[in-house]
This record gives sequence, C-alpha cells and structure tokens, in this order.
Amino acid sequence: MTFVYLNPITWTQSIRRYPTIDVNGLYLTAQCTTKSGLILSDKLKLSDLEISLSFLRGALPEKDREKTKLLDGAIGGVWWNSDDNFVHGWLYLPDEDYVALWEQIKRGDYIDCDVSLGTASDSVNFIGNEFAWNGNPISVDSVEIKFKRKAITQGEKENSKTKSIKAAPLASSNRCWAVILILTDAAMWYSPENGFLFEPLKDFTAGDARISSTILLVGGLLLWFIRR
Repeated sequence: MTFVYLNPITWTQSIRRYPTIDVNGLYLTAQCTTKSGLILSDKLKLSDLEISLSFLRGALPEKDREKTKLLDGAIGGVWWNSDDNFVHGWLYLPDEDYVALWEQIKRGDYIDCDVSLGTASDSVNFIGNEFAWNGNPISVDSVEIKFKRKAITQGEKENSKTKSIKAAPLASSNRCWAVILILTDAAMWYSPENGFLFEPLKDFTAGDARISSTILLVGGLLLWFIRR
C-alpha cells in the first residue's frame, strides 16, 4: 500500500437536495495541497497541483464501483484530468465517521489538519525509488484524518473557571436586588397612612406612594429578568 498525504487548505460544507437525480444530504469538500512526489508526467508531479477531495456519506454502491473501475475493497478514488491538469477525488465514510468529521470541521479552532489516503498497490507504478501515476483511477482503500489543536494550559483552564465564577454571581445579585425592590414596593402600598416599616413615609400621600411603588415594581421586575 502506498500513502498520499494531503493538507486541506479550505473546507466546504454543503447541504444538498436534488430529488430529481437522487442527490441529497450533507456534502463535504476539501481543497488540498500535498508534498507527494507521485509522478504524473515527465515534467509534473502531484505536489505541483491542488487536489479537490469530496467526502460522501455511507458505503460505495457496487454499481458506482463498477462504473468507475475501482478495485475491490476501495472506498473511493482519485482521478487526474491531464488536459486541464486537474486532480480530484471522492471517498465514502460510514455515517458515524461522517458526522464526526462534519462536527470537527464545524467546530474549527484547529491549527492543522492532515488527510492520509491509502492507495492500492496496483493503482501506481514504481520508477526506481519513486512511484508514478498508473492511469485513472487511483483506488483509495483507507483514509485517516487528523485535526491538531493547541493544548490547553493550566493557566487557560484557571482563567476559564474564573470567568464562569464571575458570571454566575452577577445574575444572583440582580435577583437579590429585584426581591428587595419588590418587597419595598409591597410595603409602600400600605405604609402612607401608618408609616409601616419606614417612618419617613408618614409624609407621603397615597398618590405619591402609588407612583413610587410602581417605579419600584418595574425596577424589580427588570432586575429579575436581566441575566447580564
């Protein structure tokens, strides 16, 4: 088995719905570069071109395997269009792997990504110590996709915890003030005539108390529902 190592430079995530041609669902495409020295022609190597690689969900249908002349056991293939110097390929992944790959790309925040394609030995020729294109297609019978992310340091973990702790008391503080204002509002509805709870409120008229209590009630309700 010969391996071709690719480095995706862009990912495209699509959701397709073409009922008339029975093409539906999630679709992934990676535009890749490679350092592979696979010889395409006398003056051209695979590393001179970009590779468009698509990922399909499910298993390779047998009719497609026969149509595209892929070898038994292949999960996809790679083709070189010599007229346009265009290299493209596609391969199938099981549902669980496909969803995992979709989520990794959706998450982002990785610093590097590597795609390793295992190609069937019969798909390439060997010239001296180098391997060369043996005609279309190259059958792909295995794949490994790696996402590299920066390790989280202890300091970053502590900062994350601190932010969480600081955010929680703010909402609790708002709720406490809301309760105080609403209780004060309740007291003012009954206090103008008898000075209940607050002695200065004896000088309030009933109208003054109602206005003040309304302001307190609105303020309390706002604080209760404010989370930030």
